[in-house]
Amino acid sequence: LGRTTAVIGTAYSEIEPGLLRAQVAVIDGGRLQVLAEGFASSVNAGGVIGGAVLTDADNFFTQAAVFRNGRTELIPHLPGQIISGVIALTETGEALVFGIDDSFTRDLLSVWDGRHLVPVDFGPEVTSAFLLDMGPTGEIVGTTRIAGAARGFRHDPRTGRTTLLPPQPTETDSWAVAINRRGDVLGYSFLPGARERIG
Repeated sequence: LGRTTAVIGTAYSEIEPGLLRAQVAVIDGGRLQVLAEGFASSVNAGGVIGGAVLTDADNFFTQAAVFRNGRTELIPHLPGQIISGVIALTETGEALVFGIDDSFTRDLLSVWDGRHLVPVDFGPEVTSAFLLDMGPTGEIVGTTRIAGAARGFRHDPRTGRTTLLPPQPTETDSWAVAINRRGDVLGYSFLPGARERIG
């Protein structure tokens, strides 16, 4: 959590036998502190937590949320979206948000800047995306599949440009899983079930 050694996560308390309540929680110095109802998934250097709150317990629908200074800020859904949650947060509080539409056929990605929710379009080469992360400057990295092989990519929401990150010539697949402030991407170049290079 930020620059401390605290840990964020989701704690569960039993409301009645077999029924649990999810709560955003912090463990600091061996002490558990519950902050709000919801699920925690990411945190930035300022201690802002990203996650989701449960909006429909019967269907397990969630809505993306940011937890800061004792407040829960809901992030609105995109049109047609029924499920959402925060994947990553920047230090300035931008959130990378995933969503699922009402037909359960389309994943929707967007960036929330605190006031506006902007859909993300990776372009025609990235038809699906997984292992997503957003770096401190707002660049997004992830992995897609092209012609049966995994391929890492980086995307700059400000320019709309997506760059595929190929594997080394000795491997067939690549993953991109994280990005730092300088724009360095952490990922894998590998042969499935055989050689694996991390760098």
